[in-house]
Amino acid sequence: MKLNLTGANKRGKLIFDIGVSNLKIMEAEERHGFVTVQRSSLIKLPENAFTDGVLTSPAKIADAIAQELSASGYKAKPVVLTITSSQILTREVILPKSSLKDMMLLVEADAPNHFPVDISEYSVDFKVLGEVSEDNLQQYKVLLIVTPLKILDSYVAVFEKCGLYLEKIDYKGNSLTKLVRQIDDIQGYYQEGSTAVIDIGDAHSSVTICKDGYMKFSRVFNFGSKLYSDELLEFPGVTGEIAERIKKEKGVILDGEEDTDDYARAARQAWSNFGDPLLDEITRVFDFFTSRESVNMIDRILLTGGGSMMPRLIRYFSSVFDVHVDYLRCEGLVEFVSPDEDMTMFSMFFGCCVGALLSE
Repeated sequence: MKLNLTGANKRGKLIFDIGVSNLKIMEAEERHGFVTVQRSSLIKLPENAFTDGVLTSPAKIADAIAQELSASGYKAKPVVLTITSSQILTREVILPKSSLKDMMLLVEADAPNHFPVDISEYSVDFKVLGEVSEDNLQQYKVLLIVTPLKILDSYVAVFEKCGLYLEKIDYKGNSLTKLVRQIDDIQGYYQEGSTAVIDIGDAHSSVTICKDGYMKFSRVFNFGSKLYSDELLEFPGVTGEIAERIKKEKGVILDGEEDTDDYARAARQAWSNFGDPLLDEITRVFDFFTSRESVNMIDRILLTGGGSMMPRLIRYFSSVFDVHVDYLRCEGLVEFVSPDEDMTMFSMFFGCCVGALLSE
């Protein structure tokens, strides 16, 4: 969704990624496919201010944004927003090859046939996934994306209250796909199979599968690494501070590893109660994707999001899926005005912001 707005600075932009617990803000500029980051912030949101993509306390969020922009010296006015929600629905369809204008008309006419909702309450968007030949005709494989208007309207109201220009709304799966494509282009990486990006946030996780620069599939799960922390709090003597330390120090307890102390035993149980449903959801997505076409295969997994930095998570996924697993890093794509930025930490928390800024 793009809004044509006047008065916006054409160079630097503010990129927002709003989650259940944290708000990520990045001020950056894209030139020729490379991104220069002036500044970035990760701030805590008021409790219950955000639920599954809906801003339940827009006034509190607007105040938090305004305070951070003023305190940290943010200057840009145009806003790029990347969003995620289980309420955002997608369907893959085949439509006649046509111009962009005609495609939009086709999409708006066809969308009601694919979603069991009142489409008048949704914004309809689409992404062309590639060309296919069907009945000797060249057609487009298209991903339809419908987003509740109540979600979009809440964001518009927040940014208007802050005196900002909402220039573009992107979807997290698409942001991650653009990021992978740009990094692979810069690094000269080529693969025959597909890449799965696993984003583990605090209250939500997602899997996005992409290939050849196109998003093939994306799904959001309504749980994240907070579930791991909540499980730890069930153990006697474990406070919130201790739970975070266990998560950072113990992380994933692999099969065969000994439980050296009570905290290791707590971590094993917590990982089981969080990791098992996470693995089930990821496996279900992989099985669905690979069953659709014989050429579909996953040969690389990239991890992002704050929850993905738990120790031994890379080893765990590599063992389970028998593919190459690594962090989704922005090396070669991003440069910082500040020399003190840590590239790995920045990539885990602000990767979606970078991807949202990139051109289609």
